[in-house]
Amino acid sequence: MPQLVRLVDFRLSRGPSALGLCQSDLPGLARIANAADMRIAFAKEGGDEGFIGSWAEMVFSVDRCKPYITCPRGVARVQAFDACGRPMALNNQFQEFMLFGDGRMPRTGFDRGGWLGRGRQLSEGYTRNNTCTFNDLSDPPQQIQIYAANPADYGKRVLVQGVDKNGSQVYSQDGNANVMGEFITLATPFATSVNEYQCLTGLQKDATIGEVQIFQIDPLLGSMELLSTMEPGELVASYRRYYLHDLPRNCCPHRRFYPPGGSPEECGCPHRRKEHVLVTALVKRDLVPVVYDTDFFLCTNLEALIAEAQSVRYSEMDDANAMSKSAERHMAAIRLLIGQATHSEGKNTPSVNFRPFGSADLRKVHVGMI
Repeated sequence: MPQLVRLVDFRLSRGPSALGLCQSDLPGLARIANAADMRIAFAKEGGDEGFIGSWAEMVFSVDRCKPYITCPRGVARVQAFDACGRPMALNNQFQEFMLFGDGRMPRTGFDRGGWLGRGRQLSEGYTRNNTCTFNDLSDPPQQIQIYAANPADYGKRVLVQGVDKNGSQVYSQDGNANVMGEFITLATPFATSVNEYQCLTGLQKDATIGEVQIFQIDPLLGSMELLSTMEPGELVASYRRYYLHDLPRNCCPHRRFYPPGGSPEECGCPHRRKEHVLVTALVKRDLVPVVYDTDFFLCTNLEALIAEAQSVRYSEMDDANAMSKSAERHMAAIRLLIGQATHSEGKNTPSVNFRPFGSADLRKVHVGMI
């Protein structure tokens, strides 16, 4: 894979002079470079997969009792799932609401595999709404307790939004403004919410130097459980969630995967606990705005990023030829990105190997014979 591009790489390149900015203008360069990075990420020429650097593999340990995956920050969506060597179909919510579809998951009784008499259920993934925490509140109502990793962040605030123990939306007064939710000011050693929550609907915070951890705490027992961790530059918590239907019963269900005379525990799968399944996801990366010199862009092509930044600059000019110049620089960036994809992946290398008749020789299935 190509080398990742940092803000300092953009700042020390010919980018600032091409944009009419100084190398020392860190906020100005970050603003225009972030806009260029976003336009490249959302460009229709990138297709479903996106350009080089837009995808990555992630591994999740999924509990069978709670078969949900919550993607971390920086992930736009999951493109494909693989559960212990078994590829899984991935559907959105509309699949469940189709007139002749499977219906809302999870289901009780027979599912599609049972009705069709296939003798087994089908492992599938379904998209769910975005959530503000990695884990939901357990045994509500619960109070919210927040820890700041860096003492320099004491005094900054976190806005917690949700429904209280009476089922009402929480509102509070912030100066003269009526705010949905309550502000919690970070303090040592921790800060605790006034309200007890049935569920959380949103988390917002100030820009911090260190991470901020959000816990639930039982008001009666005092037990704690980590709900989420927000990064320093993360201002609004929103994560993509998926439901996985009918995960494999065992991590290595087929005897042919076992070593001679071995057992499923010896098949090499790192997760041997029966209640957990190892799920690998091919994800589409999302934009994370750069702020500091060491932050990475989503785009991995420095020249394309400079060309797109020039396109952004021309698009903001009040000139008759500005839009045509902006379109020309955008196409230059797209050509560079396509060329990078050809250089890295190859033009004639297929990404999908489709075998409609399996791996058997065509003569054995009587195809292509005279």
